[in-house]
Amino acid sequence: TDSRMRSTIHQLLTTAPWNVASIARSAGQQLECCSSQAGQVVLGCRSLAHTSLSFPSSISQAMPGVHGTSRGVATGPDPARPASRLNTIPGAAATAGSSSAAASAAAGDASQGVSPAMASLGFLARQKAALASIPAMPKLLGFGGALPFLSLTPYIVEPLFPTYVQQAAEAQVAYGALIVSFLGAVHWGMALSSTLSGPKAAAALRERYTWSVFPALAAWPALMMQTAPGSLCIAVILAICYISDRSYNRIGALPKWYMSLRGYLTTLAISSMLATTAYYLAQDVKKVQQRMQEDDARRAERDAKLLAPAPAVMVPAAAGVSAEVASPPIKKKGWW
Repeated sequence: TDSRMRSTIHQLLTTAPWNVASIARSAGQQLECCSSQAGQVVLGCRSLAHTSLSFPSSISQAMPGVHGTSRGVATGPDPARPASRLNTIPGAAATAGSSSAAASAAAGDASQGVSPAMASLGFLARQKAALASIPAMPKLLGFGGALPFLSLTPYIVEPLFPTYVQQAAEAQVAYGALIVSFLGAVHWGMALSSTLSGPKAAAALRERYTWSVFPALAAWPALMMQTAPGSLCIAVILAICYISDRSYNRIGALPKWYMSLRGYLTTLAISSMLATTAYYLAQDVKKVQQRMQEDDARRAERDAKLLAPAPAVMVPAAAGVSAEVASPPIKKKGWW
């Protein structure tokens, strides 16, 4: 009996540490799972907040993990990844949860297009860094495509070719309509290359296909307008396209450098179109002032004729007849 008791006590003493270690290991795994789920909840809340503020809400629903995966931001510990120290250090799970929350905040800042390093720089330094982040070929083609907007502005054409101002302005409006159609075609191409599936993805693709043809249809009537309203219409459509693309950029549906390039090009294009509108408005104002001056001069001449005294009419005497015979004496009343 004593030998059995000794053997039982020996087995308990030898297996107790392993049982304690296994319990600690399982507790660490549970804490890790809880922290990863908390990180996913935080990311889901931030994604929902960005979705409510963005224009295309269905695309953000179709891509719930775009903030963490497409930009390379760590969104928390992966449950499928084997944890080495988290199994033995329970406090590491809480540390991983806090780091996942910080990473989700950084992902939110990145989705807005402003990184902490960029925010600490000045305005000129930020613009220089944004230009450096744009690939060389899109930068070359983009700024080269902005040259027709500037060169066809009437204020630039009039000193060089004064007889071709109207033709240049019409060409500028037509070129603006082509650029607006190209901006819509960007979304058509990205929708064609999408690999998403499911009902939400299908709704997002339908929305993107619909938006891709809107700029071209909106720019078409501008070609049938006069130059001043046509250029103003193209400027408004360019602004609407930029606002829409910014909402797509917030959810990661467009590259960050693309919006940096769009900011410069859209500013140049809208400024050129508004300059054309201002030129023709100034011409219309000059025509109205000239017509008013002509009307005032014509009215003053007519008033002067009405106020002038009538000239005396002289009746010539007949040949061989004296003036007294020609004009009989006037009978006067008197005493005689």
